[in-house]
Amino acid sequence: TAVEEIAQAHCGDNFVIASLDEFRKKSDLYKVLTAASHHSDDYVYVEPFANRLRDSVADHAKKNHINILYDGTGIPYQPRYSTIVNQFKAHGFHTQITAVDAFIVKPDGRENELIRSSVITSVKERFETTGRALPWVVTVDKHIRAPRSFLNALEHETLDKISLFANDGEKNKHYLVAESFSFSDQEVRVLQKHQLAGTLMTHLKSLIENRDDSFIKNLAQGDESKLAAQIKRNPVFAENNVAYQIYPSKNGNRVLVIYNARRMVDFVEKRQLNPNASGEEGLLHKPESLAFHVDPYTKDPWMTRLQSFRCQDKRIIITIT
Repeated sequence: TAVEEIAQAHCGDNFVIASLDEFRKKSDLYKVLTAASHHSDDYVYVEPFANRLRDSVADHAKKNHINILYDGTGIPYQPRYSTIVNQFKAHGFHTQITAVDAFIVKPDGRENELIRSSVITSVKERFETTGRALPWVVTVDKHIRAPRSFLNALEHETLDKISLFANDGEKNKHYLVAESFSFSDQEVRVLQKHQLAGTLMTHLKSLIENRDDSFIKNLAQGDESKLAAQIKRNPVFAENNVAYQIYPSKNGNRVLVIYNARRMVDFVEKRQLNPNASGEEGLLHKPESLAFHVDPYTKDPWMTRLQSFRCQDKRIIITIT
């Protein structure tokens, strides 16, 4: 998988995978339920078993300082995954989250841009060939909650790094949408000066090529051609499509550097998918409805805060509330 490729770039073959999906298959009950096409029951009754097995493997890796790829949705990040990150950090691990996003359905007019089939199409194809399918309500729920979990993780200071990849193109051609860096105040000022000068994209490319904590630089492992190929995968790496978000803290600044602002907005807008849709039609809210989101924790079931995305003077301005 994309995440395994990334883990291999960091650790070689020296890591263990703790995967909920793979551990679920170790259950005899799983085999019975899936043979009977009871996929929803599989998720209800087998997941506790798989979770315990994954936690056992993770605990062994933690105590013995073994590199681990903890394969999961990251949802909800708090308190479930933030607690896991805190525990590994306390044992001296470098903690990193790599998120891979795919469109659940393709927006109208962008079919040529998004070569890879949508999640819904992939689920249907898998069911036709293997008889295995993720329940519809589970699929939609995961996509709706992913943006909030990502942004929560971004602000978690114990987490060393977070990155977002898009899985839109050809198979194994995922590209980096955004990644976090730890910046000093001076580095933030340099970033801002490049934005004002209209040279932000060039500066971000330099960060990719030269920083030791650059995700793509680590993937390339010193191979200049691989590094250039990874950068080229981004379909719109341009001055009017790059951005950044600054999160000041007592230890400096965490900066989310965004290499494809349009794709980042696509990801954030998943929070506005219609959870009550019974199929593809009706899943995406109409454009005029995209100006708001519903606060899941509010006591009153109505619109709460505005959210906007606009282009001004060829710079992307993202407002996320």
